[in-house]
Amino acid sequence: MDIDPLLHSLGGLRGRYQQFQLTLQILSSFVNAFIYFSVVFIGFEPDYECAQIHDPSQLESHFSGNLSEATFEATYDKCSIDVQLNRSGLVTSKSLPCVAGINFSMPSDTSFRTEWELVCDKAGLTELSQTLLSAGQALGALFLSGLSDRYGRKVVYVVSDISLLFLSIATALSPNIIFLVVLRVVTGAWQQGVGMAAYTMFMELLPKRMHPLASLADAIFWSSGQVLMALIAYLMQGYTWRYLQLALSAVFLYSLALPCVLDESILWLLNNDRVADVEKILAKACRLNGKNLDDVIAVLHEQVLKSRPTSREKDVVGENIHGGLDSEESPMCTNMNGPVGDTIEKTTVAEVKAWKKYKPVDLFRHREVVVPLFVCIVVWTANNLFYYGVMLGSASLAGNRFLNFALLTLLEIPANTVAFFLLQKINRRTMALTCEMIAGISLLLSVVFVQIGGSGVYLTMGTVVTYVGKFALSGCYNTLFVFCLEVFPTTLRSVGMGVASTVSRLPGMAAPFFILLGETIPWAPGVIFGGMCVLAGLSVLLLPETRHRALPNTIEEIREWKNRPPMKRCLMKETGGMDEHISA
Repeated sequence: MDIDPLLHSLGGLRGRYQQFQLTLQILSSFVNAFIYFSVVFIGFEPDYECAQIHDPSQLESHFSGNLSEATFEATYDKCSIDVQLNRSGLVTSKSLPCVAGINFSMPSDTSFRTEWELVCDKAGLTELSQTLLSAGQALGALFLSGLSDRYGRKVVYVVSDISLLFLSIATALSPNIIFLVVLRVVTGAWQQGVGMAAYTMFMELLPKRMHPLASLADAIFWSSGQVLMALIAYLMQGYTWRYLQLALSAVFLYSLALPCVLDESILWLLNNDRVADVEKILAKACRLNGKNLDDVIAVLHEQVLKSRPTSREKDVVGENIHGGLDSEESPMCTNMNGPVGDTIEKTTVAEVKAWKKYKPVDLFRHREVVVPLFVCIVVWTANNLFYYGVMLGSASLAGNRFLNFALLTLLEIPANTVAFFLLQKINRRTMALTCEMIAGISLLLSVVFVQIGGSGVYLTMGTVVTYVGKFALSGCYNTLFVFCLEVFPTTLRSVGMGVASTVSRLPGMAAPFFILLGETIPWAPGVIFGGMCVLAGLSVLLLPETRHRALPNTIEEIREWKNRPPMKRCLMKETGGMDEHISA
């Protein structure tokens, strides 16, 4: 169903009701940044080296014999100690682990990495915690997105957000790394529930001409959340990581008010035949926006009538009511009142459901959704690997770690703003292809420059093209969030996005370990990230162009549109907030 006329009758984006609901929905992007990137600060790794040995007895487990009269000399490194033991002129040399513990350049409670000494042979445990967070996100995307389509966007958003509040507090109370790792898996699942449900609600409450605004708003709130997190971490750098985690948990307190103030997606309600619930929401919206309820209800009923699939309308419904009703009426029709509702043809429940209802398995039965699913997996995999690899490694860059993180984040705001305005002018497919190719080629060039010369002008050029790639990649995210949502039908939109997100996160779980790979093979991460972005750009060519089209509700709508001759395809032209069909 095209609900743009309904939103226009409520005042569009000028309506206070819409502004309030959109704000509640987009807050999810703001707080989700705290979940994923808090590890940059609460799991920070300062400089360290092995603690000094003060007594030869500490070496007894590594040298045989009596060491009471022995002397030794030791050279200390980050994870090893070179010891020369002298026993009555007999010198023995060995390379030992940190037998006396680890000395960090900061207090031991600076992060959970320092408190539990997760370095050297335990160095991968922090990266593992982040990988398992991604695993939890994959599980959440797989299961919670389907629940969002079945039981509603609101219930998944609210339950997930409140769960994150308590999980964030529990993280600050973790007694050991095992407990924290388990919490990260569960946290990742609920974070994905928040992100998918809230973002889908946000898209479904925007007029289609403003769909690019959804991705821009998501990017701005996401980036703003990261900047605020960096500011909080900077102000609390003298406190234990547990206090910092509690402070970061406070951003989820708004979730406690969501059950009372957040409304379900109007589009989801309509596609589940819950017109009576929609009318209650519209009554509330009209009070806030100062609109006439009867006029808005009339527009609602008119759009329900127009939403019939034209290819089956003559077979399913009569041209007018000729007296009497079908034995089983559709709730979509029986819940309507007023002059428009009185003239709506009756459709049986079975016929309506045959047209609109799909199961998740239908994602793999129809080429119209299989191809978009494959493309979304490829592009999200490439983007996730690059983005998270760069951001998680920001603390290891030269300079102030808080400033590095904030600057990398702030770069996303102008990038997404540029992408937003370009999406008003050019096609989705062209935009996505261009951004992915620029990102990929820039990364590959940065590897070439760094390998040619490790310093001077080549290193500077490598840094510049890396930032160009990061800028382009941010535009990719803006474009692809819009593009991928528009290629799935309404009743498969959340589950389609969820499956794509789940599968794309499986290889993305390796992103934290690319930091360790870069220490061994410096050129490997750039080549892998750049090559994936180029591949993602080429795969975008398989997607249909969706600009100027209403969100499709059924697979049949996508198929019907694609099968029309190119010169007869119906484009949507925005005129005064309303849509009119014009021939291509």
